[in-house]
Amino acid sequence: MRGTHAGVALLGRDGGFLRVNPALCRFLGRTPQELRLSTWQEVTHPDDAQIDLRLVDEILNGEREEYRLRKRYLRPGGEVLWGDLSVSCLRDGQGHVVCLISQILDVTPLVRTQHELRVREQHYRLVVESSRDVMVMTRPDGTIDWISNNVEHVCGYRAAELIGRNALDVVIHPNDRIALRDRLAQAVRSAHPTTTVFALRCKDGSSVWMEAAGQNTAEPSSGQPVRVVRWRNVDAEYRAMQRLRASEQLFRTAMEASAVGMATLSLERQFTRVNRALCQMLQRDEQWLLGHGIADLVDATDNEADLALRRSLHDGEKATASVDKKLRRGGGDLIDVRHGIGLLRDEEGRPTGYVSQFIDMTEVNRARNAVEFLAAHDPLTHVHNRRGIFGGLEAMLGHPNRSGNRIGVVYADLDSFKPLNDRFGHAFGDRVLEAVAARLRSSVRVDDLVGRLGGDEFIIVLSGLHGGGEVARIIETLRCKIAEPLLIDGKVVTLTASLGVVLADPGEDAESVVGRADAALYRSKRAGGNRFTIA
Repeated sequence: MRGTHAGVALLGRDGGFLRVNPALCRFLGRTPQELRLSTWQEVTHPDDAQIDLRLVDEILNGEREEYRLRKRYLRPGGEVLWGDLSVSCLRDGQGHVVCLISQILDVTPLVRTQHELRVREQHYRLVVESSRDVMVMTRPDGTIDWISNNVEHVCGYRAAELIGRNALDVVIHPNDRIALRDRLAQAVRSAHPTTTVFALRCKDGSSVWMEAAGQNTAEPSSGQPVRVVRWRNVDAEYRAMQRLRASEQLFRTAMEASAVGMATLSLERQFTRVNRALCQMLQRDEQWLLGHGIADLVDATDNEADLALRRSLHDGEKATASVDKKLRRGGGDLIDVRHGIGLLRDEEGRPTGYVSQFIDMTEVNRARNAVEFLAAHDPLTHVHNRRGIFGGLEAMLGHPNRSGNRIGVVYADLDSFKPLNDRFGHAFGDRVLEAVAARLRSSVRVDDLVGRLGGDEFIIVLSGLHGGGEVARIIETLRCKIAEPLLIDGKVVTLTASLGVVLADPGEDAESVVGRADAALYRSKRAGGNRFTIA
């Protein structure tokens, strides 16, 4: 949890923070202690709390395994932040939720930028819809002989106010007069149409960007040279270009400032732009990435999945997509990454490339795996605990058996362990239990299970058994393995074990099988121990 830039937390069923990483504390403006004394409901904006509660209830009720939500958070001073929230859960062997795993990415700058762009886009459309062309006839020096009446809609001047006056002095912005006078002189001498863009000064002192497309001709009645010009309002387009340049700069800044790996890619999945966070995440420099693509970072399986996902984007099945994959870093090691992909299209809707986010999930996955391991394993011996062994046995019993093989359950109890524990102490006894568990693990196959129920009682689940003779040979091997002398803290200890063994019947559940094995164990105990009984 410490190595990721995303905010990560483990949450209890009631919403309380169990564990948080530094990134989440920075995002929420609270210390770990403050968060552990609060709940996620308390840091959520009230307007977003209900939908989040509903989604959490669906996880707790088993209706979903995870969800994603963009919502608002509150800092102690009342500041509102936006975060992309991803929530999953960890369940125990009975399907009950043990805890929730929450990941939050700070998207506040992105949300604010999107709002700004929507406002500007609305203004841009209004300007475009109200624009009109203005026709002008001028003398070579720029004096207006005639101008269309719709000029009033563009700059506020009525046509009569402009005729007979020099356009350079009246409607050309002072900043553009010298340059336009030079361009006009060149245009008058040209035999070809010319085009230029200038700032038109309106009657109220404002300015509008116009495109002037003109050609020299002669006045029909007098034969005097005149210039026919079309003024087209390009204010929206010109300012949109400025906005595009500003947006480009903003996008570059957002990419560079982002703690999340970001990139744009061509339709061939080659990198065309990458940010510093992605370079650091992948331990590769920008030049290397710009010369390569996704296919150079993933294995064949993930590459096929990536291609299929992009085909679904092209087919219009979804606008964006997210997939978990492994990426190879510069040093050769693999990291877990959540890869978000969006398809870029031009104004006609044709695909032009992709924009991607890469979130390092390695630490999150390690934390989840650690929690899952602790939930199903004995912390002392690292074999399965009661929940783990019963869950694994139940899964094996529920798997269809088409080969006729049987599942065997061995219930083992160490003989005379308590006197040994009382004589040398609990720490010494723990070392003995660790050694016995290690011997049991090394004596069974990969597909078999070893678990500790507590104290000195162990369960071994054997899969793929063919009959009683095979079972007897395996159990005798286990009994002898346990009986081999142990050297613990300079002391030689010899233990024996009593074992009860059963073969599971078709349709039998875990509790029943273990109960029968327990009964067989006690028959071995009553017979003097250091033996096994197959029931």
